[in-house]
Amino acid sequence: MEVPTVRANASVSSRGLARVAAAALLIALAWPRLADAGTTVRVRIDEGAAAYEVLDAHGKRHLVRAVSNGLHVDGSGVGARHVFRAARGPYRVVEKGGPAGPVSRFRGAIAFERRQDGFDVVNHVELEDYVAGTLGGEMISSWEPAALRAQAVACRSFVLYQISRRAAESFDVAADVSSQRYLGMGGESDAAWSAVRATRGEILDDGAGPALAAFHSASGGRTASAAEVWGTPIAYLRSVRVESEDASPDTYWRARISAQNLGRALESLGFEIGSIEEAGVSGRSGSGRAAEVRFRGQAGRAKVTGRQLRQALGSNTIRSTMFDLRQSEGGFVFVGSGYGHGVGMSQWAAQGMALEGVSYTDILEKFYPGTRLASHIETARSGSGPDGRSLRPIAAVSARRAEQAASSASAEGSEWQAETGRVGTLGSRVEPMGESRP
Repeated sequence: MEVPTVRANASVSSRGLARVAAAALLIALAWPRLADAGTTVRVRIDEGAAAYEVLDAHGKRHLVRAVSNGLHVDGSGVGARHVFRAARGPYRVVEKGGPAGPVSRFRGAIAFERRQDGFDVVNHVELEDYVAGTLGGEMISSWEPAALRAQAVACRSFVLYQISRRAAESFDVAADVSSQRYLGMGGESDAAWSAVRATRGEILDDGAGPALAAFHSASGGRTASAAEVWGTPIAYLRSVRVESEDASPDTYWRARISAQNLGRALESLGFEIGSIEEAGVSGRSGSGRAAEVRFRGQAGRAKVTGRQLRQALGSNTIRSTMFDLRQSEGGFVFVGSGYGHGVGMSQWAAQGMALEGVSYTDILEKFYPGTRLASHIETARSGSGPDGRSLRPIAAVSARRAEQAASSASAEGSEWQAETGRVGTLGSRVEPMGESRP
């Protein structure tokens, strides 16, 4: 999940009133896209390479190359942009000469757009397909249905928030952890589709549109507020105490860093203070995270934020800024708890709460207080590609909540499956990755 430039809202101080007005205008201009055919998500799945091979659903292979004056597809010039339409998909897209790795299929259309150093490869995919393809990248498919449903609503809200502020750009979100980890059909599973269909069209609304539903792997006992991490307060992204995440492998962690490697990390941040002799956390945020870390070396002193230090040392090494720093023989030891930036929903806590019988709506209420569960107009798949869409309204969420309350858990599952049809069968367990991995 990215570190966003957050949308200003009523919680912003008077210094940001001009930004509030500008943001409100942007949302007002972009919101019609969400209300009609805007359930198409533009996901940048790759960038920068010089050539790609595209395999369509009919077995035909296409070679796309960047040339000086635009693009060549199968040897013919096509200008600066070419679209493989959804009707011939799903597609496999492979970078020519790139590193070998798992190859996913992508529903929807694939657009290649020429830029100075290569391509942007953008998957134009329907909203609910996008959410299903994201769940396998952000949460383990064997987790409890309530946790997966909470994640589905968060994913849907997050991407619609991004759409509302990126209308003038060539894509809405990236497929990696700078936004949300989208794996295409490789992220789909029966459990993912069940969660998507059970929450179909549901989003968190903050009063101005889709909420910035940030999430992370594990909080370390307390989530961080948006203000302490990104510098802008958001009323529903405040620090809350967290239980039920003891099963997280990152509840307690240690990382030993040599004095030499720590010095190199500081150099990458612009501080050359020689061999480090002392280091320690000198200031903490409201949730207890390391806000300031001071160093003394043979050639000087340095002061950095916990986030800067984590970035320099690597987020897989320093798993969160909920850490303490101790000196040891030949180096330093970071002792910490949690994984990720700490804002919004703790995924491991969501799973723990689900195991205790907490509903997905109550999970969302805990981590995004002050938002409301709202409905969104969903684009129905018509089988004729992105130009043949029809729109249908989603039943009011409040009415559906009443229906669920009147039925048992087992009946609820049968009811949703009967309403929406058979869930998909593609995909397998995908270990989550990056900032928001469990």
